[in-house]
Amino acid sequence: MNLIIINTLEKMESFKEQWLALHHITPDATAFQGFDFNHAWWKLNQADGRLNILAFGSKKKLDFILPVCLNGKGEMKFLQSGLVDYLDILYNPDTNLHQVFSKIREYLEQNNEINKLVLNNIRSTSPLIHFLPAYFQKERFYCLQHDLYSKLPYTLMSGDKFLSHLRSSQVRGLKKVDKNLQTSAEIIEKGHSRFPTTIIETLIDRMVENDTREKEVYEPQLALMQEMYEQDAIFFIAQKDAGDQYVSITALVRLNPDTVMAWMSVYDPKIKMSNLKNYLHVIRYCHANHLNFDFGTGLYKYKLQNFSPEIGSLFSFYYYKKPLPFIYYFLRKTIAKALRII
Repeated sequence: MNLIIINTLEKMESFKEQWLALHHITPDATAFQGFDFNHAWWKLNQADGRLNILAFGSKKKLDFILPVCLNGKGEMKFLQSGLVDYLDILYNPDTNLHQVFSKIREYLEQNNEINKLVLNNIRSTSPLIHFLPAYFQKERFYCLQHDLYSKLPYTLMSGDKFLSHLRSSQVRGLKKVDKNLQTSAEIIEKGHSRFPTTIIETLIDRMVENDTREKEVYEPQLALMQEMYEQDAIFFIAQKDAGDQYVSITALVRLNPDTVMAWMSVYDPKIKMSNLKNYLHVIRYCHANHLNFDFGTGLYKYKLQNFSPEIGSLFSFYYYKKPLPFIYYFLRKTIAKALRII
């Protein structure tokens, strides 16, 4: 099995068809592992380092892809790291992953430019969680659960009653929200509307003015969102009040054929429960279209208390080639855990 290093945008583009084919057969794959998201992100962020995708296979067929880049500090990390909710490998289920991970470890050990491997936002179902600790057990690595995500399968939305799995008190609460906020939902998608720049920026400004969020959080996401909107990979559900003013908007990723995910929501913090109301619109959309709804990263009380979604874990994996940075990181995390900071 040959290791192929994809280190230029042109080389990445030459493997587009093989990437798409591998994405199609990878179990539990999401849009974030697809060619379009990774290609668009790298076009926008080439100044951040050097492309260093590790692939196995041939020019005609790829059996494995680890979509990573190398920054100026010698850190190898996922493309899109810090911007999207789920990151992972692509692989053919018939591939000998033991052989693949053995060669990845060998490559990392022999490449003097790499000081550290950082892989974030890995779901518990990923082979990375099972293979990496096994192949680095004698090395300097740290694997930890760093976050949680939640999802609402269509089965929990189906039945005679909408969200029939909820307790009666939750249903009453949602009905009250629905009644008190006289709003309407608008679907914004490619082919019918332009990218909703003005709506998003206006609501971000209101959040910033209210000290709800910092503007810098959104700036890197907006460019990628616009790129993916033009490729029809995402769409929006926006909420208007009785005065026809926009009070919230949620970007939705077509995660896979039967699931959409909330990627980013912005709202007017002065409008009470506007964000919750918008999620009701999104869930109704999913229910009507027989889609699962993924809330994405982070457990927020209003999601848990109102919708009772299923919960999953996200993991991070760190591998250090040099002992001192590893010892510093290990002690820092250990102390933080002891103090219950994390």
